[in-house]
Amino acid sequence: PPGFEHPEKYKENEYEYIPALIEDNPVYAHDQNYLRSLAALPSRMRMAYLEGRWDLFAGQYFDIFNVRAHTGAGKELAELCATPWLPRWISIDWGFEHPSAVYWHVQDGKRTITYRELVESRLSPRSLAHEIIERSRGEKIDAVYLSPDAYAQHSEGATIADQLGSILVTAPNGGIPRPAPADNDRVGGWMLMYQLLEAQEWLISDYCQQLIETLPELIRDGRNVEDVAKSEGDDCADAARYGLKSRLGARRPPLETRLVERMSEVDKRAEERGTAMSPTVRALYAQKFENEERRKDRPLFLRRFWRRR
Repeated sequence: PPGFEHPEKYKENEYEYIPALIEDNPVYAHDQNYLRSLAALPSRMRMAYLEGRWDLFAGQYFDIFNVRAHTGAGKELAELCATPWLPRWISIDWGFEHPSAVYWHVQDGKRTITYRELVESRLSPRSLAHEIIERSRGEKIDAVYLSPDAYAQHSEGATIADQLGSILVTAPNGGIPRPAPADNDRVGGWMLMYQLLEAQEWLISDYCQQLIETLPELIRDGRNVEDVAKSEGDDCADAARYGLKSRLGARRPPLETRLVERMSEVDKRAEERGTAMSPTVRALYAQKFENEERRKDRPLFLRRFWRRR
């Protein structure tokens, strides 16, 4: 366009992208015919034209990833992530020529927050462990999940996992746990990540820029559409997958499934006694079990105790 005859003079920081959606347009925001025509478009075109999602493309795995919905300001999340009683863990995809990718996660009720990122190439296992310790100061880490291949690779007479662990346990305040092999179920891991994004149960701090940039670029494997195609630079996504699948993979069954299982146990005991439950008693049991299971699903909120000055 005019004025851009010399693109080398373009300075990105002099421009700001301001999205404008249909509701910002005073003419078309209330034009029901126009809105219906946009809503009837194929899904990807609809998301682009109606929702302003221009980052979608054919074969994209995380086609629901939305920076506005799935990321949060690091400064605003810092206080929450620093809450000492929340469970937190680390996940690592080891690499040397390929970068090592490390993520810190914290659980806040049902929501998982990935709040810190470390992506570095050509770090020895011990140097990487020291970097992790430095960034984890003042935090209680419950677990560390490491890419399984690090348990087979040997360097200096010991596995990568052994070298990392020998340094992590020397961290102040009781150390950081030795790494455990991460769950490397690729299909199950990607699916879990997709489900967490869909349910708004995974939030990524904007401090994790490389992960945020990587997720929308992942495409489906042509030979197995349930898997993500391996690509240059997917280390960040793999490291995040290790952390989420290893920690959250054994998710609780749906409420309905748990209620059926508990009622089946009651029926079995009644059958063993040779008695039959009346509809009223059965309904009371069902209500009791439902209340108990719903309480288990509630996030745990702990009262803050402030030290009196």
